Amino acid sequence: MKAEARRRKAEGGRQSGASRRVLTAFCLLLSAFCFLAAAAAAQKRPKPALKESDARRAVAEARGLALRTGAVRVLEVSAAGAAPVTVRAEVTLGLRLARIADERAGGGFLAPKRWRAVELRVGDREWEDFDILAGALGAERVEAARRSVEEAVKEFEARVAAAGKGATVEPLTRGALTIKQLSALGSSAVAEVSVEATFRLERGAGRRWQAAEVSVAGEPGVELAALAESINTLKAARAR
Repeated sequence: MKAEARRRKAEGGRQSGASRRVLTAFCLLLSAFCFLAAAAAAQKRPKPALKESDARRAVAEARGLALRTGAVRVLEVSAAGAAPVTVRAEVTLGLRLARIADERAGGGFLAPKRWRAVELRVGDREWEDFDILAGALGAERVEAARRSVEEAVKEFEARVAAAGKGATVEPLTRGALTIKQLSALGSSAVAEVSVEATFRLERGAGRRWQAAEVSVAGEPGVELAALAESINTLKAARAR
């Protein structure tokens, strides 16, 4: 009996030792797999040209904008060594609208009303008139963008009405534009919108990155310095 007990104990020890060796081998294999996965991920994600915080600041402080960094969500930064250096970001802005007679329905006092985008908020209590923007960027280009915004706001307003008072309505995305909120009071409204845009950056004073150009939805890029100069010229002419 004692011999049988010793035999069983020795066999159990061998089995326990084998189990430990299997477990150790499995842990080593798992660690190797995790290491290889991390290395592969690092290879797929090259080092960006600048930190996300610097990219966010460069967009928020772009010429013509005076946004809080919280209004900018960085989506992608070009890889280090790439030329030019670009940042793709979602920028949240404000839009002021007014109800006007729908000229497409014949106009006149009894014509149905529609929303007309009149101002774009580019900073804290800083607004740009769409007519000024049209003068700086070209009437046809701005009018097309304006119409797209107005149609999206109209659709979002219909969703809000259908959902009922107090209901939560999901943001509405149409291309590069997203309508997040709409606050209407009588014949005026303010919408919170976000636009996905690509900014080309360059080194400025003190070697800080700054946005030099912006493009939206694949449209030709706009030089921000030239745009700001044109807007200031138009504002001065209007003031005179």
